[in-house]
Formats: sequence, C-alpha cells, structure tokens
Amino acid sequence: MNCKASNLKKWIAKAATLALLCACTHANVLWAQNSPERVNDINQLSSPQGSSPQQFTVVGNTTFFTAHTSTSGTELWKTDGTPTGTLLVKEIRIGSDGALISSLTNVNGTLFFTAYTNTAARELWKSDGTESGTILVKDINPEGDGGFPQQLTNVNGTLFFSANNGTNGYELWRSDGTEAGTTLVKDINTGGKSSALLSLTNVNGTLFFSANNGTNGAELWTSDGTEAGTTLVKDIYSGSASSAPDNLTNISGTLFFKAYTNANGYELWKSDGTNAGTTLVKDINPGNHSSAPNYLTNVNGTLFFSAYNTTNGNELWTSDGTEAGTTLFKDIVPGAGGSELAYLTNVNGTLFFSANTSTRGYELWKSDGTAAGTTQLKAIGPINDDSYPVYLTKVNGTLFFVGNNGTSGYELWKSDGTEAGTTLVKDIYTGGNSSFPYSLTNANGTLFFSANNGTNGVELWKSDGTEAGTTLVKDIAPTETITNLADLINDNGS
Repeated sequence: MNCKASNLKKWIAKAATLALLCACTHANVLWAQNSPERVNDINQLSSPQGSSPQQFTVVGNTTFFTAHTSTSGTELWKTDGTPTGTLLVKEIRIGSDGALISSLTNVNGTLFFTAYTNTAARELWKSDGTESGTILVKDINPEGDGGFPQQLTNVNGTLFFSANNGTNGYELWRSDGTEAGTTLVKDINTGGKSSALLSLTNVNGTLFFSANNGTNGAELWTSDGTEAGTTLVKDIYSGSASSAPDNLTNISGTLFFKAYTNANGYELWKSDGTNAGTTLVKDINPGNHSSAPNYLTNVNGTLFFSAYNTTNGNELWTSDGTEAGTTLFKDIVPGAGGSELAYLTNVNGTLFFSANTSTRGYELWKSDGTAAGTTQLKAIGPINDDSYPVYLTKVNGTLFFVGNNGTSGYELWKSDGTEAGTTLVKDIYTGGNSSFPYSLTNANGTLFFSANNGTNGVELWKSDGTEAGTTLVKDIAPTETITNLADLINDNGS
C-alpha cells in the first residue's frame, strides 16, 4: 500500500484519537506521538471536562448512551432530547469507578449491554429505561472473572454474542432476555479453548461470523441458533491457516466480505451460506497481492467499496456479485497514486465519501451511480489544506459530517448533495477552535452527538440541521474541570 493510504489511516486514527481525547480524559488518555500539529487542539480542551457521552443507541423514542461523572463514573443514561428528559437510568456499580457500560444493542425494543458491578466483572444486562427494569440477565461466569460478553448482535429478535463461562472459553451464546434463555449455542473450539468469534452479522435472519474451531483456522461460519445448525460454511484457506473473514456486509440477502488466501491475498468474496455458494468474486489485485476491500456499502442493491490494485491505487469499485460485474467504478486520481477514499455512506441512493486528490487533498465527494456523476461535491478546506470530512451520517435524507474549513476548526457540517447546500451547521466552539463532534447518531430524525463548546466541556448536543436548532441538550457534568489536558496526557505517559 502506498504512502497516501498510510496518511489516510493516520488521519482516521487522529480523528478517533480526538474523540478519545474528548471522551476519555477521566481515564488513561492516548495520543499519537507523530501528531505535533494537534498540540493547539489539545490545549484548547483545557476547559470543563464534561461527561463525554457516547455509544448512542435508539430504542423506541428513547436514546440510551453512556456518560461519565466524577461521582458515578461511566454509567447508563437516557435522553428524549430535553434537559429534563436526560437522566441517569441506574447507578449499576456504586461509586466513582462506574459500571463501564459497553456494547449497547437494541433487540426488539429492549436494550442489552454489558456492565461491571461492585461484586462481579463484566456480564450481560438489559434495560427497559427504568431503574427497576435495568437488571442483570445472567451471571455467565459466576466465579468472579466475568463472562465478558462481546459482539452483541440482533438476529430477528434474538441476541447473539460471544462470552466465556470459565469452562468453554469464548464461544457463541444466545439470549431471549431471560436467565434460562441465555445459553451457550455451541462449543466450537472444544476443550476449553476459545473460538475467537468476530464480525457477527445478520443476513436475512441467519447469523454469519468468523470463528476458529482449532482445526481449520479462522473461517466463515453460520448459525440458526441451534447447536446442530451452527456450522462451518467453508474452509476458504484450506488447512489450519485462516482466511480471517472480515467486513461482512449484507447486500440484498447475499453476504459479501473480505477474506485471505495464500494464492490471492485479501480479496472480495461472497456467500449464500453454502459451501458451493461461497466463492471468490474477483482477484482485483492479481496474484497474491491484496486489494484489501474496505467500506463495503449497499447502494440500492449494488455493492460499492474501496479497493487497491497496483495500476490504479486505492479507488472506488462496484460489484453485482459476478467477476465481470466487479469493476473499477472511477479512477478519481489517474495512475497508481489512488484517491484513498473512506467513509462511504448511502443517503437515499446517493453515495457520499471522502477522497484525496493532489489538488485539493481530502474533500467531500458524491456519486449518483455513474462515473460522470462521481464528483467532488465541495472544496471545503482552504487551497493548501484538507477539510478531512469524517463521521458521515445520514439523518432524514441529509448528510451530516465533521469537517474543517480552515477558519472554524473541526465542526458540524451538512449536505443535501449540492455545493450550495453543503454548509457549516454551527460553529460550536467559536474563534477558530474545534468542537470535535463525534458519535454522530440518527435518533428518530434528530442528530445526537458529543461536542465541546469550550465552556461546558464534552457534552450531549442535538441538531435539526439549523444553527438555531443545534443546541446543548444538557450539561451532565457541570463542575468537573481539568487545568491542562496536555499535562494530563504527559502525566499518563502518552
């Protein structure tokens, strides 16, 4: 992969780190050593710390999230978008350590998540939004080590996840929300070893995932929720080596994914759930050189994705599931350099993404499904700088994202797909500072997100797409401050 691919990865890492800076100043803060240009951004966060809301998850008319206060630590909160309706659901772990809530997942109107208590490590919980209705589902590993549920996934109203009961290692579990109905589905890698489940994905009511049974390596599996119906789909990289299926994506009932073989490297595959129907779609970067398909995105039943070959670099591709129908969609940057596109997002049939050109750097692009209609939407950043559009999110047919116009810093933007309609929503942290919005989430037509306005710290915000309608919902942690975030980072050895 060329240096521009590395640069994009570094930027995405920076964007994630900025979110971590906003979200995790109460914990060990991480910072990229090779990012001296962000020092001013760090220092500007030397202000009220805030509650660092994140993991927004919509269940009916309620949006659940995690927030941190000095008295309760990180616990479960909910909001209806009003200050009075933004409340702590339950202090699950009494004291300032908090329950360290994670993996919020909506399963048919019930919120599932994982949490610590004062007496037990991480286990499976559920909530109906009330304190009394927020309860432990099952103590999967009662010896005190915790079941550590992960990869929580809704498949037709049943929760599937990976957990460790202390006997079988990390294996596939399911739950209907009751203790009796929370059971091990199958011990895939027997003898106390873990099958290392990853990428649990619902495809029309069937669960697909990657697992290692100890014989075939990490390969593609499927499950109907029964032990007998939990089977290896195909040993793609035959023998004990792993094809490591990743980026599992449902496109109109067909599973597309990235997988590795020694002959082809990481390339695009598809599966209908059968051995014979699990096939290499195309060797995009011929030989054992990987095309590394990424950002697999469904646009009206057609797969769009980024992929690399030595001729075109990392560019936009499309596939109908056939070799002939898997083609380079547009060579945005002619030659081997590539546009290093990222954040592919479908908004009502229009594909939006971030792409890099030598003349403009990383800017916002769109596609109407034709090569001619695949164009830079707007040059947001100044001539010699990038706007770096990230966190592209659809809300009611409008694209929201975070970008930098060189004047306002990293702030909230929106687009209707036209240049004139691609505008700054609000300069939340005024004066050229960045509010660094993150965790952008569509909550029944309202955008919820976290941002720092320089006065309240990182708190809960919402937006209807207008400047006046972009407001602080609630200052959850109004009195918590830090004097110098850069010093805090240094103190943590980052």
